[in-house]
Amino acid sequence: MSDVYLRKKKPGVRLLRQSLPRLLRRGGLWKVGIVAVILGFILFGNRGVIQRVNLEIEKQHMTEQIKEAEAETEHLREKLEQVAQDDAFIEKIARERYGMIRSGETVYRIAEE
Repeated sequence: MSDVYLRKKKPGVRLLRQSLPRLLRRGGLWKVGIVAVILGFILFGNRGVIQRVNLEIEKQHMTEQIKEAEAETEHLREKLEQVAQDDAFIEKIARERYGMIRSGETVYRIAEE
């Protein structure tokens, strides 16, 4: 068996190697330049592909933030309804957060060492 391995050349590479010099010889350098400029605008312009991808990512982040804010708003609405309807809940908050007591009650504070 021979140690020589034959590989098929890719048709795209051969086509590019043959057509690019022909294009440059026939005064097509300006065509290549125009195509490069157009591709630059398509990829990197204000309305280009890269800008579009960045805007889509930002849109996803904002959508997630909106969902979180809506969930928090719903939680706060439920808590507001609970406060408006439940006197025991109001009393609990007044005692825990603000240290309020009923008349006749005595508060004992325990000193921690």
